[in-house]
Amino acid sequence: VKSRLADASPMVRFAAFRVACTELCLDRAAAVRDAADLLVRIQHEGENLRNHVLKALEILFLTPPPAMKTLHRLVALAAEKDMCNQRMCELLRTHKLVRGADVCLLSLKAIASDAISQVQAQGEMDDPKHLSLVLEAVSCEAPDALENHIDSLQDWISFGIKAPPNKRVLAQQACRILTNALPRWATGAKASALQHTGRQIQDSLSALLEAPEEILVREATTCFCKLALEGIVDMQEILGHFNEAFAHLSRTVERRTPLDATSQRRVCRLAWIIGSTLEFVDVDSLTCSAEVGKQQSIVQAAAWFLCTLFLKGPPTMRASIVPCLGFVARQHAGLLHHRDSGGFYEAFRTGLLIEGDSSMLRLRTLETLSALLAVYQGQAELGPDSASKGSTSGGVTEAVNCLASLQPEVLGAVGRVEEPDAASSALGVLQVMQRLGVLHAASVLPGLLAAVFSGCQANAVQCRRLLLSVVESSPDRL
Repeated sequence: VKSRLADASPMVRFAAFRVACTELCLDRAAAVRDAADLLVRIQHEGENLRNHVLKALEILFLTPPPAMKTLHRLVALAAEKDMCNQRMCELLRTHKLVRGADVCLLSLKAIASDAISQVQAQGEMDDPKHLSLVLEAVSCEAPDALENHIDSLQDWISFGIKAPPNKRVLAQQACRILTNALPRWATGAKASALQHTGRQIQDSLSALLEAPEEILVREATTCFCKLALEGIVDMQEILGHFNEAFAHLSRTVERRTPLDATSQRRVCRLAWIIGSTLEFVDVDSLTCSAEVGKQQSIVQAAAWFLCTLFLKGPPTMRASIVPCLGFVARQHAGLLHHRDSGGFYEAFRTGLLIEGDSSMLRLRTLETLSALLAVYQGQAELGPDSASKGSTSGGVTEAVNCLASLQPEVLGAVGRVEEPDAASSALGVLQVMQRLGVLHAASVLPGLLAAVFSGCQANAVQCRRLLLSVVESSPDRL
Protein backbone atom coordinates (compact mmCIF):
# COMPACT_ATOMS: atom_id res chain seq x y z
CA VAL A 1 0.00 0.00 0.00
CA LYS A 2 2.78 2.43 0.92
CA SER A 3 4.36 2.14 -2.52
CA ARG A 4 1.05 3.17 -4.10
CA LEU A 5 0.87 6.41 -2.11
CA ALA A 6 3.20 7.88 -4.75
CA ASP A 7 1.54 6.21 -7.74
CA ALA A 8 1.28 8.14 -11.00
CA SER A 9 -2.51 7.74 -11.05
CA PRO A 10 -4.48 10.14 -8.79
CA MET A 11 -7.23 7.50 -8.41
CA VAL A 12 -4.75 4.86 -7.28
CA ARG A 13 -3.18 7.31 -4.82
CA PHE A 14 -6.59 8.20 -3.38
CA ALA A 15 -7.46 4.52 -2.91
CA ALA A 16 -4.07 3.85 -1.31
CA PHE A 17 -4.51 6.73 1.14
CA ARG A 18 -7.97 5.44 2.10
CA VAL A 19 -6.55 2.01 2.85
CA ALA A 20 -3.63 3.50 4.77
CA CYS A 21 -6.05 5.52 6.91
CA THR A 22 -8.17 2.48 7.77
CA GLU A 23 -5.06 0.58 8.82
CA LEU A 24 -3.98 3.25 11.30
CA CYS A 25 -4.22 2.03 14.86
CA LEU A 26 -2.36 3.43 17.84
CA ASP A 27 -1.86 -0.08 19.20
CA ARG A 28 0.73 -0.64 16.47
CA ALA A 29 4.28 0.48 17.23
CA ALA A 30 4.66 2.20 13.86
CA ALA A 31 1.29 4.00 13.94
CA VAL A 32 2.63 7.43 14.85
CA ARG A 33 5.39 7.19 12.25
CA ASP A 34 2.86 6.16 9.60
CA ALA A 35 0.56 9.03 10.57
CA ALA A 36 3.43 11.51 10.27
CA ASP A 37 4.30 10.06 6.86
CA LEU A 38 0.71 10.61 5.68
CA LEU A 39 0.76 14.21 6.94
CA VAL A 40 3.92 14.88 4.94
CA ARG A 41 2.65 13.16 1.79
CA ILE A 42 -0.69 15.00 1.59
CA GLN A 43 1.02 18.40 1.31
CA HIS A 44 1.07 17.96 -2.47
CA GLU A 45 -2.35 16.32 -2.90
CA GLY A 46 -5.80 17.73 -3.69
CA GLU A 47 -8.20 19.19 -1.13
CA ASN A 48 -10.57 16.19 -1.04
CA LEU A 49 -7.78 13.74 -0.31
CA ARG A 50 -6.20 16.05 2.25
CA ASN A 51 -9.48 16.45 4.11
CA HIS A 52 -10.07 12.68 4.16
CA VAL A 53 -6.66 11.96 5.66
CA LEU A 54 -6.83 14.83 8.16
CA LYS A 55 -10.22 13.69 9.45
CA ALA A 56 -8.90 10.16 9.92
CA LEU A 57 -5.89 11.48 11.84
CA GLU A 58 -8.12 13.77 13.93
CA ILE A 59 -10.10 10.75 15.11
CA LEU A 60 -6.86 8.95 15.89
CA PHE A 61 -5.16 11.72 17.87
CA LEU A 62 -7.82 14.12 19.13
CA THR A 63 -11.05 12.22 19.90
CA PRO A 64 -12.67 13.96 22.92
CA PRO A 65 -12.49 14.07 25.84
CA PRO A 66 -8.80 15.09 25.96
CA ALA A 67 -6.56 13.31 28.43
CA MET A 68 -2.85 13.15 29.16
CA LYS A 69 -2.56 10.38 26.58
CA THR A 70 -3.82 12.86 23.96
CA LEU A 71 -0.85 15.09 24.70
CA HIS A 72 1.54 12.12 24.63
CA ARG A 73 0.24 11.16 21.18
CA LEU A 74 0.70 14.69 19.84
CA VAL A 75 4.20 14.94 21.31
CA ALA A 76 5.12 11.61 19.70
CA LEU A 77 3.79 12.93 16.39
CA ALA A 78 5.74 16.19 16.76
CA ALA A 79 8.92 14.17 17.35
CA GLU A 80 8.69 12.44 13.97
CA LYS A 81 10.95 13.48 11.11
CA ASP A 82 9.72 16.30 8.84
CA MET A 83 7.00 17.34 11.26
CA CYS A 84 6.62 21.10 11.57
CA ASN A 85 4.27 23.66 13.01
CA GLN A 86 2.29 23.96 9.78
CA ARG A 87 1.39 20.26 9.75
CA MET A 88 0.48 20.22 13.43
CA CYS A 89 -1.73 23.27 12.84
CA GLU A 90 -3.56 21.52 10.01
CA LEU A 91 -4.46 18.69 12.37
CA LEU A 92 -5.75 21.09 15.05
CA ARG A 93 -7.67 23.07 12.42
CA THR A 94 -9.39 19.89 11.32
CA HIS A 95 -10.28 19.20 14.96
CA LYS A 96 -12.11 22.54 15.03
CA LEU A 97 -13.95 21.83 11.77
CA VAL A 98 -15.02 18.36 12.88
CA ARG A 99 -15.94 19.01 16.53
CA GLY A 100 -16.88 22.69 16.47
CA ALA A 101 -15.21 25.77 17.92
CA ASP A 102 -16.39 25.31 21.53
CA VAL A 103 -15.33 21.68 21.84
CA CYS A 104 -12.04 22.44 20.13
CA LEU A 105 -11.27 25.30 22.52
CA LEU A 106 -11.95 23.12 25.55
CA SER A 107 -9.75 20.36 24.13
CA LEU A 108 -6.87 22.69 23.35
CA LYS A 109 -7.10 24.37 26.77
CA ALA A 110 -6.69 20.96 28.40
CA ILE A 111 -3.80 20.06 26.08
CA ALA A 112 -2.08 23.40 26.75
CA SER A 113 -2.41 23.00 30.53
CA ASP A 114 -1.04 19.47 30.42
CA ALA A 115 1.84 20.52 28.15
CA ILE A 116 2.88 23.43 30.37
CA SER A 117 2.74 21.20 33.45
CA GLN A 118 4.92 18.65 31.67
CA VAL A 119 7.48 21.30 30.68
CA GLN A 120 7.66 22.64 34.23
CA ALA A 121 8.22 19.14 35.56
CA GLN A 122 11.14 18.45 33.21
CA GLY A 123 14.73 18.35 34.43
CA GLU A 124 17.69 20.24 33.01
CA MET A 125 18.62 17.38 30.68
CA ASP A 126 15.17 16.96 29.16
CA ASP A 127 14.46 18.33 25.68
CA PRO A 128 11.31 20.51 25.67
CA LYS A 129 11.28 20.97 21.90
CA HIS A 130 8.44 18.61 21.02
CA LEU A 131 6.19 19.65 23.90
CA SER A 132 6.69 23.28 22.95
CA LEU A 133 5.98 22.47 19.29
CA VAL A 134 2.54 21.24 20.36
CA LEU A 135 2.04 24.44 22.37
CA GLU A 136 3.09 26.53 19.37
CA ALA A 137 0.45 24.85 17.20
CA VAL A 138 -2.17 25.47 19.92
CA SER A 139 -1.16 29.15 20.08
CA CYS A 140 -1.60 29.47 16.30
CA GLU A 141 -5.05 27.89 16.14
CA ALA A 142 -6.51 28.87 19.54
CA PRO A 143 -4.58 31.67 21.28
CA ASP A 144 -7.41 31.86 23.84
CA ALA A 145 -6.33 28.44 25.11
CA LEU A 146 -3.19 30.02 26.57
CA GLU A 147 -4.73 33.08 28.22
CA ASN A 148 -4.14 31.64 31.71
CA HIS A 149 -0.52 30.72 31.01
CA ILE A 150 1.04 34.03 29.96
CA ASP A 151 3.03 34.20 33.22
CA SER A 152 4.59 30.77 32.57
CA LEU A 153 5.50 31.69 29.01
CA GLN A 154 6.95 34.95 30.26
CA ASP A 155 9.12 33.02 32.71
CA TRP A 156 10.47 30.87 29.88
CA ILE A 157 11.92 33.84 27.99
CA SER A 158 13.50 35.24 31.16
CA PHE A 159 15.98 32.37 31.65
CA GLY A 160 18.72 34.46 30.06
CA ILE A 161 21.46 33.56 27.59
CA LYS A 162 23.56 31.79 30.25
CA ALA A 163 20.82 29.24 30.96
CA PRO A 164 21.33 25.55 30.05
CA PRO A 165 20.81 24.67 26.35
CA ASN A 166 17.37 23.12 26.90
CA LYS A 167 16.19 26.30 28.61
CA ARG A 168 17.38 28.38 25.67
CA VAL A 169 15.48 26.06 23.33
CA LEU A 170 12.42 26.65 25.49
CA ALA A 171 12.97 30.42 25.34
CA GLN A 172 13.14 30.20 21.54
CA GLN A 173 9.82 28.35 21.36
CA ALA A 174 8.26 30.66 23.96
CA CYS A 175 9.03 33.64 21.73
CA ARG A 176 6.94 32.05 18.97
CA ILE A 177 4.12 31.13 21.33
CA LEU A 178 3.97 34.60 22.89
CA THR A 179 3.95 36.17 19.43
CA ASN A 180 0.74 34.25 18.71
CA ALA A 181 -0.94 34.33 22.12
CA LEU A 182 -0.12 37.72 23.64
CA PRO A 183 -2.05 40.00 21.23
CA ARG A 184 -5.26 38.07 21.98
CA TRP A 185 -4.60 38.19 25.73
CA ALA A 186 -3.89 41.94 25.53
CA THR A 187 -7.38 42.71 24.19
CA GLY A 188 -8.92 41.71 27.53
CA ALA A 189 -6.14 42.71 29.93
CA LYS A 190 -6.22 45.72 32.23
CA ALA A 191 -4.03 48.62 31.17
CA SER A 192 -1.81 48.32 34.25
CA ALA A 193 -1.31 44.57 33.76
CA LEU A 194 -0.59 45.07 30.06
CA GLN A 195 1.98 47.77 30.77
CA HIS A 196 3.70 45.69 33.46
CA THR A 197 3.78 42.55 31.32
CA GLY A 198 4.95 44.47 28.26
CA ARG A 199 7.85 46.02 30.18
CA GLN A 200 8.98 42.65 31.56
CA ILE A 201 8.77 40.95 28.18
CA GLN A 202 10.65 43.84 26.58
CA ASP A 203 13.51 43.46 29.07
CA SER A 204 13.65 39.68 28.55
CA LEU A 205 13.67 39.97 24.76
CA SER A 206 16.41 42.61 24.87
CA ALA A 207 18.57 40.18 26.85
CA LEU A 208 17.91 37.37 24.35
CA LEU A 209 19.25 39.52 21.50
CA GLU A 210 22.70 38.84 22.98
CA ALA A 211 22.27 35.06 22.64
CA PRO A 212 24.99 33.05 20.85
CA GLU A 213 22.44 31.03 18.85
CA GLU A 214 21.32 32.78 15.66
CA ILE A 215 17.90 31.15 15.70
CA LEU A 216 17.24 32.42 19.24
CA VAL A 217 18.23 35.94 18.17
CA ARG A 218 15.91 35.56 15.19
CA GLU A 219 12.92 34.46 17.28
CA ALA A 220 13.50 37.14 19.92
CA THR A 221 13.73 39.87 17.25
CA THR A 222 10.64 38.58 15.47
CA CYS A 223 8.67 38.51 18.71
CA PHE A 224 9.94 41.99 19.60
CA CYS A 225 8.88 43.43 16.24
CA LYS A 226 5.44 41.83 16.13
CA LEU A 227 4.59 42.78 19.71
CA ALA A 228 5.82 46.32 19.04
CA LEU A 229 3.48 46.55 16.05
CA GLU A 230 0.65 45.47 18.39
CA GLY A 231 1.61 48.19 20.88
CA ILE A 232 2.50 45.71 23.63
CA VAL A 233 6.18 46.66 23.80
CA ASP A 234 7.90 49.91 22.86
CA MET A 235 8.71 50.26 19.17
CA GLN A 236 11.54 52.66 19.98
CA GLU A 237 13.26 49.91 21.97
CA ILE A 238 13.59 47.55 19.01
CA LEU A 239 14.53 50.47 16.75
CA GLY A 240 17.30 51.29 19.21
CA HIS A 241 18.67 47.75 18.88
CA PHE A 242 18.37 48.02 15.10
CA ASN A 243 20.21 51.35 14.93
CA GLU A 244 23.00 50.00 17.13
CA ALA A 245 23.42 46.96 14.88
CA PHE A 246 23.21 49.12 11.75
CA ALA A 247 25.91 51.49 12.99
CA HIS A 248 28.25 48.62 13.85
CA LEU A 249 27.83 46.97 10.43
CA SER A 250 28.31 50.34 8.75
CA ARG A 251 31.64 50.89 10.52
CA THR A 252 32.76 47.33 9.83
CA VAL A 253 32.06 47.51 6.10
CA GLU A 254 33.19 51.04 5.39
CA ARG A 255 36.41 50.81 7.40
CA ARG A 256 37.07 47.22 6.28
CA THR A 257 37.78 46.30 9.88
CA PRO A 258 39.65 42.97 10.25
CA LEU A 259 37.44 40.43 11.99
CA ASP A 260 38.63 37.75 14.36
CA ALA A 261 36.38 34.85 15.37
CA THR A 262 34.68 36.78 18.18
CA SER A 263 34.07 39.81 15.95
CA GLN A 264 32.64 37.59 13.22
CA ARG A 265 30.15 36.06 15.63
CA ARG A 266 29.05 39.52 16.75
CA VAL A 267 28.64 40.74 13.17
CA CYS A 268 26.54 37.67 12.30
CA ARG A 269 24.34 38.16 15.36
CA LEU A 270 23.77 41.82 14.48
CA ALA A 271 23.05 40.85 10.86
CA TRP A 272 20.23 38.58 12.08
CA ILE A 273 18.78 41.46 14.12
CA ILE A 274 18.91 43.75 11.08
CA GLY A 275 17.45 41.19 8.65
CA SER A 276 14.63 40.17 11.00
CA THR A 277 13.70 43.77 11.85
CA LEU A 278 13.56 44.79 8.19
CA GLU A 279 11.26 41.84 7.48
CA PHE A 280 8.58 43.08 9.87
CA VAL A 281 9.08 46.80 10.51
CA ASP A 282 9.00 49.66 8.01
CA VAL A 283 12.18 51.18 9.39
CA ASP A 284 12.45 53.87 6.71
CA SER A 285 9.21 55.50 7.84
CA LEU A 286 9.91 55.19 11.57
CA THR A 287 13.52 56.26 11.92
CA CYS A 288 16.29 58.12 10.23
CA SER A 289 20.03 57.71 10.56
CA ALA A 290 22.72 60.28 10.17
CA GLU A 291 24.89 57.62 8.55
CA VAL A 292 22.56 57.23 5.58
CA GLY A 293 22.63 59.74 2.76
CA LYS A 294 19.49 61.48 1.61
CA GLN A 295 19.43 59.56 -1.66
CA GLN A 296 19.60 56.11 -0.05
CA SER A 297 17.05 54.50 2.22
CA ILE A 298 18.01 52.60 5.35
CA VAL A 299 16.78 49.38 3.73
CA GLN A 300 19.02 49.89 0.70
CA ALA A 301 22.01 50.73 2.87
CA ALA A 302 21.46 47.70 5.14
CA ALA A 303 21.05 45.45 2.08
CA TRP A 304 24.33 46.74 0.66
CA PHE A 305 26.12 46.12 3.97
CA LEU A 306 24.80 42.54 4.13
CA CYS A 307 25.70 41.77 0.50
CA THR A 308 29.17 43.22 0.95
CA LEU A 309 29.74 41.15 4.08
CA PHE A 310 28.60 38.05 2.22
CA LEU A 311 30.58 38.56 -0.97
CA LYS A 312 33.74 40.24 0.36
CA GLY A 313 33.83 39.33 4.04
CA PRO A 314 35.38 36.23 5.63
CA PRO A 315 34.08 33.05 3.91
CA THR A 316 33.28 31.53 7.30
CA MET A 317 30.52 34.13 7.77
CA ARG A 318 28.66 33.40 4.55
CA ALA A 319 26.45 30.57 5.84
CA SER A 320 25.27 32.86 8.65
CA ILE A 321 24.71 35.93 6.45
CA VAL A 322 22.73 34.37 3.59
CA PRO A 323 19.51 33.77 5.64
CA CYS A 324 19.54 37.48 6.53
CA LEU A 325 19.38 38.34 2.83
CA GLY A 326 16.28 36.18 2.59
CA PHE A 327 14.64 37.90 5.57
CA VAL A 328 15.12 41.33 3.98
CA ALA A 329 14.00 40.21 0.50
CA ARG A 330 10.73 38.80 1.84
CA GLN A 331 9.33 42.30 2.33
CA HIS A 332 11.56 44.20 -0.08
CA ALA A 333 11.27 42.25 -3.31
CA GLY A 334 12.57 45.22 -5.29
CA LEU A 335 16.09 44.35 -4.10
CA LEU A 336 15.95 41.36 -6.47
CA HIS A 337 14.89 43.30 -9.55
CA HIS A 338 18.46 43.97 -10.62
CA ARG A 339 21.21 41.47 -11.22
CA ASP A 340 23.97 43.98 -10.71
CA SER A 341 27.29 42.93 -9.30
CA GLY A 342 27.27 43.00 -5.53
CA GLY A 343 23.51 42.50 -5.16
CA PHE A 344 21.20 39.82 -3.77
CA TYR A 345 21.12 37.84 -7.02
CA GLU A 346 24.89 37.53 -7.15
CA ALA A 347 24.99 36.54 -3.48
CA PHE A 348 22.44 33.75 -3.95
CA ARG A 349 24.16 32.50 -7.10
CA THR A 350 27.51 32.50 -5.33
CA GLY A 351 26.04 30.46 -2.50
CA LEU A 352 24.81 27.83 -4.96
CA LEU A 353 27.95 27.58 -7.08
CA ILE A 354 30.63 27.75 -4.40
CA GLU A 355 32.96 24.75 -4.45
CA GLY A 356 35.23 23.17 -1.87
CA ASP A 357 34.19 22.69 1.74
CA SER A 358 30.97 24.63 1.31
CA SER A 359 28.14 22.15 1.84
CA MET A 360 26.69 24.18 4.74
CA LEU A 361 26.65 27.38 2.66
CA ARG A 362 24.91 25.63 -0.24
CA LEU A 363 22.35 24.10 2.13
CA ARG A 364 21.68 27.45 3.83
CA THR A 365 21.32 29.18 0.44
CA LEU A 366 18.81 26.59 -0.79
CA GLU A 367 16.82 26.78 2.46
CA THR A 368 16.77 30.57 2.14
CA LEU A 369 15.53 30.42 -1.46
CA SER A 370 12.84 27.87 -0.60
CA ALA A 371 11.52 29.97 2.29
CA LEU A 372 11.69 33.17 0.23
CA LEU A 373 9.79 31.71 -2.71
CA ALA A 374 7.19 30.24 -0.33
CA VAL A 375 6.61 33.74 1.12
CA TYR A 376 6.21 35.16 -2.37
CA GLN A 377 3.75 32.39 -3.19
CA GLY A 378 1.71 33.27 -0.12
CA GLN A 379 1.68 36.95 -1.08
CA ALA A 380 0.61 36.07 -4.61
CA GLU A 381 -2.26 33.90 -3.33
CA LEU A 382 -3.50 36.61 -0.94
CA GLY A 383 -3.43 39.29 -3.63
CA PRO A 384 -1.93 42.78 -3.83
CA ASP A 385 -3.35 43.85 -0.45
CA SER A 386 -0.96 41.44 1.30
CA ALA A 387 2.16 43.02 -0.17
CA SER A 388 4.15 45.33 2.04
CA LYS A 389 5.83 48.60 1.10
CA GLY A 390 8.66 46.98 -0.83
CA SER A 391 6.69 44.06 -2.25
CA THR A 392 3.94 45.13 -4.60
CA SER A 393 2.32 42.36 -6.62
CA GLY A 394 4.27 43.39 -9.71
CA GLY A 395 7.45 43.64 -7.67
CA VAL A 396 6.98 40.12 -6.32
CA THR A 397 6.41 38.76 -9.83
CA GLU A 398 9.64 40.33 -11.06
CA ALA A 399 11.53 39.00 -8.03
CA VAL A 400 10.17 35.49 -8.60
CA ASN A 401 11.24 35.61 -12.24
CA CYS A 402 14.71 36.69 -11.13
CA LEU A 403 15.00 33.76 -8.72
CA ALA A 404 13.62 31.40 -11.37
CA SER A 405 16.68 32.16 -13.48
CA LEU A 406 18.70 30.30 -10.82
CA GLN A 407 16.98 27.05 -11.83
CA PRO A 408 20.11 25.53 -13.49
CA GLU A 409 22.18 26.12 -10.36
CA VAL A 410 19.44 24.68 -8.13
CA LEU A 411 19.03 21.66 -10.41
CA GLY A 412 22.77 21.04 -10.15
CA ALA A 413 22.39 20.65 -6.38
CA VAL A 414 19.70 17.98 -6.87
CA GLY A 415 22.29 15.61 -8.30
CA ARG A 416 24.77 15.96 -5.41
CA VAL A 417 24.62 12.48 -3.94
CA GLU A 418 27.24 13.42 -1.35
CA GLU A 419 24.98 16.21 -0.02
CA PRO A 420 21.54 14.61 0.56
CA ASP A 421 20.22 17.49 2.69
CA ALA A 422 21.16 20.03 0.04
CA ALA A 423 19.60 17.84 -2.67
CA SER A 424 16.36 17.64 -0.67
CA SER A 425 16.30 21.42 -0.18
CA ALA A 426 16.97 21.92 -3.90
CA LEU A 427 13.96 19.76 -4.72
CA GLY A 428 11.96 21.91 -2.32
CA VAL A 429 13.01 25.04 -4.22
CA LEU A 430 11.98 23.48 -7.54
CA GLN A 431 8.63 22.41 -6.06
CA VAL A 432 7.83 25.98 -5.05
CA MET A 433 8.90 27.19 -8.50
CA GLN A 434 6.52 24.63 -9.99
CA ARG A 435 3.63 25.88 -7.84
CA LEU A 436 4.44 29.46 -8.85
CA GLY A 437 4.41 28.46 -12.53
CA VAL A 438 7.99 29.54 -13.27
CA LEU A 439 9.64 26.12 -13.55
CA HIS A 440 10.95 25.50 -17.06
CA ALA A 441 9.79 21.94 -17.73
CA ALA A 442 11.93 21.27 -20.82
CA SER A 443 15.19 22.04 -19.05
CA VAL A 444 14.36 20.45 -15.70
CA LEU A 445 13.09 17.06 -16.88
CA PRO A 446 16.47 15.55 -17.87
CA GLY A 447 17.99 16.48 -14.53
CA LEU A 448 15.03 15.09 -12.58
CA LEU A 449 15.08 11.84 -14.54
CA ALA A 450 18.78 11.46 -13.86
CA ALA A 451 18.21 12.14 -10.14
CA VAL A 452 15.41 9.55 -9.96
CA PHE A 453 17.66 6.79 -11.33
CA SER A 454 21.08 7.74 -9.97
CA GLY A 455 20.53 10.43 -7.33
CA CYS A 456 20.29 10.18 -3.56
CA GLN A 457 17.91 7.35 -2.67
CA ALA A 458 16.79 9.16 0.49
CA ASN A 459 15.18 11.80 -1.76
CA ALA A 460 13.81 9.40 -4.37
CA VAL A 461 10.15 9.77 -3.33
CA GLN A 462 10.37 13.56 -3.23
CA CYS A 463 12.08 13.59 -6.62
CA ARG A 464 9.48 11.27 -8.21
CA ARG A 465 6.68 13.42 -6.81
CA LEU A 466 8.13 16.55 -8.43
CA LEU A 467 8.77 14.68 -11.69
CA LEU A 468 5.15 13.51 -11.71
CA SER A 469 3.92 17.06 -11.11
CA VAL A 470 6.03 18.41 -13.98
CA VAL A 471 4.86 15.69 -16.36
CA GLU A 472 1.20 16.20 -15.43
CA SER A 473 1.45 19.94 -16.11
CA SER A 474 3.46 19.52 -19.35
CA PRO A 475 2.84 15.99 -20.70
CA ASP A 476 4.13 16.88 -24.17
CA ARG A 477 7.58 17.58 -22.73
CA LEU A 478 8.13 13.96 -21.72
